[in-house]
Amino acid sequence: MAAQAHIPTTPAAQIPDTTQANAPCRADLALIGTSLRTAERDGVSAVIDFSVVHSAAISYCRDASLTPGSATGSKANQKIVRYRQQYLDNDNSNFIPFIMENGGTFGRDVEAAFSKICNIIALQTG
Repeated sequence: MAAQAHIPTTPAAQIPDTTQANAPCRADLALIGTSLRTAERDGVSAVIDFSVVHSAAISYCRDASLTPGSATGSKANQKIVRYRQQYLDNDNSNFIPFIMENGGTFGRDVEAAFSKICNIIALQTG
């Protein structure tokens, strides 16, 4: 979708100084010049970290059986704690956790990012 929206991509930058026991902080992908904070290009980058969760795994099973989307939400929260502030402090990048369940359910952040990318495509194509 990023290619269709003419958003350049590159591997995300590694941030060496983290509060997580000095482990390097590195998301998977950077969208150059489009933070996806809004539904338009803004000249700031977004960084995305991908994960697939299995809602029947022990770590998610109890909550996932009661609340749809809780497995993606839980993993997204873990990623946000690890990455969001680090990338914000580094270069004002917007961190987006791209989490989906192995059954195909997307997390809320993924749905919002897709919506904004689709809007950029619509603005370009009319």
